[in-house]
Amino acid sequence: MEQRIFRPTRAGGIDTNPTTFTQRAGTFASAATNSGQATLLTRRESTGLNGYLILPAA
Repeated sequence: MEQRIFRPTRAGGIDTNPTTFTQRAGTFASAATNSGQATLLTRRESTGLNGYLILPAA
């Protein structure tokens, strides 16, 4: 099974409003799962938190 792996990067600040965060996370999750299963992997390393998005290849 082929996969596409993306490493998200920070883009500015974060809105601390929980409602806005929930709405944006929901939009992201909906778009990410349009192609099937999606895995969001977060790992703590000495440089901080690192995240990876794993999607099936189209």
